[in-house]
Amino acid sequence: MSIKGHLSWIGLDWGTSNLRAWGLDEAGEIVETARSNAGMGGLNPQEFEPALLDVIGEWLAPFHNTRQVPVICCGMVGARDGWAEAGYEKVPFKPGDMGEATSVPTLDKRLDVRILSGLSQHTPP
Repeated sequence: MSIKGHLSWIGLDWGTSNLRAWGLDEAGEIVETARSNAGMGGLNPQEFEPALLDVIGEWLAPFHNTRQVPVICCGMVGARDGWAEAGYEKVPFKPGDMGEATSVPTLDKRLDVRILSGLSQHTPP
């Protein structure tokens, strides 16, 4: 079974000390998983894309620039010192569409990277 026929999008949880990735099909089923110790806390801005490709590059290899794969990121990767600052949404929060996520320019044309905003609560419920 080739991942090219099944990979629809990639989800990332990119924290300060780890990067966790899941490749998902159109039904939302996990078809691949990977992890790395390349947390955002140890990366310079120009190192994020290479660190990501070290983890998921094999998943993208079959596409040969034939299409962009959505990569949806959450975690500290969207912090001020992360890949791109995604800001925060106040709770309560109703999720919007992916167009509201922060788009990150990449050199690799197979990547469509979006970082979700964090959530913040200013007063206890």
